[in-house]
Amino acid sequence: MKRWIAIILVALVTVLALLRPEIAGESLPRTSFNSGEEQGNCIRAGSAQGSLDRRGQLSLLVWNIHKQQDGAWPGALWFDPEPKADLLLLQEVRAEPGLLSALEDQHYTWQYMVAFKLRGQDFGVMSAARSKTSVVCGWLATEPWIRVPKSALLSLYPLSNGQQLLALNLHGINFDFGLAAWQAQIEELISASAEHQGPLIFAGDFNSWGDRRSAWLRQTMAALGLKELSFNPDNRVLGFNAPLDHLFYRDLRLERAYAPPSPWSDHAPLLATFSLITESD
Repeated sequence: MKRWIAIILVALVTVLALLRPEIAGESLPRTSFNSGEEQGNCIRAGSAQGSLDRRGQLSLLVWNIHKQQDGAWPGALWFDPEPKADLLLLQEVRAEPGLLSALEDQHYTWQYMVAFKLRGQDFGVMSAARSKTSVVCGWLATEPWIRVPKSALLSLYPLSNGQQLLALNLHGINFDFGLAAWQAQIEELISASAEHQGPLIFAGDFNSWGDRRSAWLRQTMAALGLKELSFNPDNRVLGFNAPLDHLFYRDLRLERAYAPPSPWSDHAPLLATFSLITESD
């Protein structure tokens, strides 16, 4: 059985390599940030105004939206009857005008990290929020076999309790039959956030398939003091019996988390509500 799985995986990698998209440029960052001063792979936009949370409550949507290939996009972003999320961490985003206009109509500011171009369109990860960010950083990591980049974003948002939320948005390397490239991608983001004090969210499509990846990810996040979110219901997509999408957090109080089934992507959306921790808590 293992031999046949290996043959199938090799065949899949070969096909994907033949369909490899155009790689957009060579240097970091390849971004579509709204504004700010570019500094290395970061943009510093100055002091952010307002706060991301609403009276101490913070709602979050994490979702691999499968290039908006399924269902009625961008309307699918607003499927949940509850108030729209304060922070959207999206992967496999096609940067098409309809989506960008919809976000702006709903009063989101957004940052986008391009991973690659295909048929003249950009694809990557996007972080969209109801508050402007003061710092945004973007990274690329190249798939070892098919040589297609995966992207990630770091964003810093003000909170009403005077703290700042650091949000890491990841689309993880997939076709790495060892762990080295995948681990290095995650460790680079961990290193970039090491000096941050206060609330932190690390979420996205980690491509954490299989026992080895899942075990390493959980051990690494726990060692950093990050809690793994459990969902009820939990309809996350699995790879070799392990969930691919995760939300890890610290210094926030969890109120609710669920991952409902969805016809609008091959991944289920992850929805969570947190409350801020105050000095009196």
